[in-house]
Amino acid sequence: MSAQIEQDAPDTAGSMERVYELARKLRFPGGCPWDAAQTPLSMRQYIIEECFELIDALTNEDAGNACEELGDLFYNLMLTAVMFEQRNVFSVKDVMNGVCGKLVRRHPHVFNEDDGSNDGAEGRSLDKVNSRWDFIKENVERRKKDSALDEVPSGFPPILKSRKYLSKAAGRGFEWSDDSAARDKIQEELSELDEAVSALKKALADSGDKNPALPAVASAREEFLSAEEEAGDLILSVINFLRMNGIDAAVALEKANVKFYRRFTFVEQEMRRCGIPMDAEHRARMLEFWRMAKSAP
Repeated sequence: MSAQIEQDAPDTAGSMERVYELARKLRFPGGCPWDAAQTPLSMRQYIIEECFELIDALTNEDAGNACEELGDLFYNLMLTAVMFEQRNVFSVKDVMNGVCGKLVRRHPHVFNEDDGSNDGAEGRSLDKVNSRWDFIKENVERRKKDSALDEVPSGFPPILKSRKYLSKAAGRGFEWSDDSAARDKIQEELSELDEAVSALKKALADSGDKNPALPAVASAREEFLSAEEEAGDLILSVINFLRMNGIDAAVALEKANVKFYRRFTFVEQEMRRCGIPMDAEHRARMLEFWRMAKSAP
């Protein structure tokens, strides 16, 4: 531990202790009715919300907001831990000691320099560290699963689940030799999706139903499901290409959402200012304003 860390540790520990005491005070009799009414299950939505608010702050590189959102998230986690402590299931101390023990155990190249795991630069390479991390999880902590993919929670959002699946597979050597092969896979899947969508349109036309949003139409259901499957394959291949280049698809997509929101609301404002209805008849003017929004800083 560096001298600076040692110097700061007491103040940091005191701050963490204060958050703990605040959570206890708000939960116990005489505290806040809202905090007292919460349960670990009810806290799920608040933890998720705080995570997304923190992600926004990090994405916008807003340090001040990130500091605040980290505090909000930390309090929600502490409050949840205190709930279990009140039930005598486990204590906040158990939580802290548990994660500290895990971090020390999974970083032998840092904390156990005499056990042969800290063999110079090679022992500290990212690949070596990741491989050792997985080995410890499976063989020391006995967390081995039937499949490496079973380690990924089933409740993850689809984009996050895809990235984790692909990362787990890559960690076992199941990976493209380079990202050019991954890019070729995107083109292959796009072509297959084009064919499937063409088949869907033909089936709908033959049936006289021109609404592809109704997959229940018996005459086109098979074609719809095929197009849906090919769309999933395309999205997965894009996520993989991005992952190989260090880009998080979920973060990238959210940035695109923010950009779309900014540009579309600009179009709405300009159309209202000019007294022009927003409909297909005036698409040209909307596109004109869209191009203006794109060129704006």
